[in-house]
Amino acid sequence: MELPEERRTADFNADSVPESTPDPVGPSITKNGRIIGEGVELTLEHLGDMRLPTPLFHLVKRLIYTKWRDTSEDPKLHLFGYPPRCRSGL
Repeated sequence: MELPEERRTADFNADSVPESTPDPVGPSITKNGRIIGEGVELTLEHLGDMRLPTPLFHLVKRLIYTKWRDTSEDPKLHLFGYPPRCRSGL
């Protein structure tokens, strides 16, 4: 097998750094109306006071229960929340 002689290169500059904005995510306000009674407006304001580990905890919990187990087995909660052990024994 002969490999082609040409090589691909990439030039990175200031425009190569991705900018994190809410634009690709879409709206962060949802208006839920009811047939009877008052409607509710849901926003992300309550997340301002939340510590970063809290939504991560809920996300991982959801993944453990829905994606990372077989339907016939119990969730492996004993693996959740424990950092891997250091190989040096510390």
